[in-house]
Amino acid sequence: MVESLVTPVVGGGVGFVIGLMAWRLSGRPMALRPRPAAAVAAAVAVVSGLVFRLPLITVAGPVVSGFLADELERRERWARDRRRQAGLPVVVDAAIQALRSGTGLRVVCAAPVSVGPEVDEAVRPLADELGRHRPLHEAVKALQVEASRRGWHDVQLL
Repeated sequence: MVESLVTPVVGGGVGFVIGLMAWRLSGRPMALRPRPAAAVAAAVAVVSGLVFRLPLITVAGPVVSGFLADELERRERWARDRRRQAGLPVVVDAAIQALRSGTGLRVVCAAPVSVGPEVDEAVRPLADELGRHRPLHEAVKALQVEASRRGWHDVQLL
């Protein structure tokens, strides 16, 4: 019984090390985030591999579940970026309409139209700084800094 467990356990350890090395070489930061679904999938793969005596499942399961979780997170981030990019022109158009109606620039920037959570998060630094009665140029600088930190080139253009 012990001999039948050695191969999958050692194989799982080797697979984990290989997966960790590939992940590190891929340029990702080493900040590991807990992903409960990936951990459960990895545990199910290891247990299934041990029960059915399939070392390939034991080795590849945890690595594949980690890569799958990373890919799903990347796709969700891409979808949030697309929603933000689609909503920013609506904010700009509403601001232009408010300016044409005679509203001041500071007032328009302090209360941008709400389009969705992604857009609201993007323009929040501008509204927050203006809410603290900072000058408009400092509020725009805060927006630029936050957009630069997050890599939001569309918000920097705003």
